[in-house]
Amino acid sequence: MSSQLREHITPSLLKEVLDFWFSHFTSPRDFVAPPKEAVARWFRRDEEFDRACVAKFGPALEAIRSSTNHITPDSLLALIDTTNPLDWVALVLLLDQMPRNTYRGDQAKVAYTVFDPLAQAVVARAVEENVWDSPDLRGRVAERCWLLFPYMHSESRELHGECVRMCEALVEEAGGLEDEGEREAARGFAETMLDFERRHAKIVERFGRYPHRNGAVGRSSTGEEEVFLRGGGETFGG
Repeated sequence: MSSQLREHITPSLLKEVLDFWFSHFTSPRDFVAPPKEAVARWFRRDEEFDRACVAKFGPALEAIRSSTNHITPDSLLALIDTTNPLDWVALVLLLDQMPRNTYRGDQAKVAYTVFDPLAQAVVARAVEENVWDSPDLRGRVAERCWLLFPYMHSESRELHGECVRMCEALVEEAGGLEDEGEREAARGFAETMLDFERRHAKIVERFGRYPHRNGAVGRSSTGEEEVFLRGGGETFGG
């Protein structure tokens, strides 16, 4: 493993990822039942937010990118405290979300081909190691949900099937919260995640891939895909 990776992927960086990603939360309750206006920050295109991601996490992403010939999920996991579920969440955010804010437009291929496979492999390990079901994450949908996104972003029908099941579990869990206000807000958020995943899965089920990525990764679109895209088919901001 390169010393450059060890220099950048540190406990302080992982803490910074979490602090930055949730910096707009105003109450501990937000982690259980995230307000709609707080959620919107993550999913709207915001150039200032993108610039902050690049400034804070660009060096770490470039260190990973420059190590792709020999980096593995295990080598990344060796850099975190695997007994701490939030370290897993932070690593997944770094691998799955930050690249989408950092490598836009012509650079989007980097997110799709370099970081997405790593993020998916890390989540597979998180499921295998029962991090997904950790008591420290259960009932905290605002943190736990990020372990869903690498599967949601995949072009694998199998991973989408798993993601649907994970989203359904999130909805069921939210429905079991005792506080009525938290229960309704958390369930609404979890149901939004499930709907979002089903919309992604529908496209991958139909085409076996995301047509809107074709240009970025150098693939030719089929006639059916071109019709889909011209007709306003979903691109999820990609």
